[in-house]
Amino acid sequence: MSKLNTSQKQQLKDLVIDATVRRLTNLEMTNYIQDKMQITISQDYLKHVKSFIKKDAKQTFTNLRKDTDFYINSIFFDRVDELRYMQKILHEVIEANADMGKYRSRQ
Repeated sequence: MSKLNTSQKQQLKDLVIDATVRRLTNLEMTNYIQDKMQITISQDYLKHVKSFIKKDAKQTFTNLRKDTDFYINSIFFDRVDELRYMQKILHEVIEANADMGKYRSRQ
């Protein structure tokens, strides 16, 4: 497997989290990642990514428990990021529907 850039690593982490929530097996996860990113990862690398995600989550929760300001900022900025993401999805849906309307009017 070739080296991944920062955005690809984040995408891989997001896909592993998504696949974990979907309760996919490790083999299903590797196939899911291959379908979404067009890369092949080994079972060992998948275990490494899952382990990293667990350690990162544990460290984040430890920081949230220790620092009240960090907790408040995290809640605020995470919510802002979530709203931006939802807005992006909404615009994609609107654009897709607008394109469908143009297509239907041509028929």
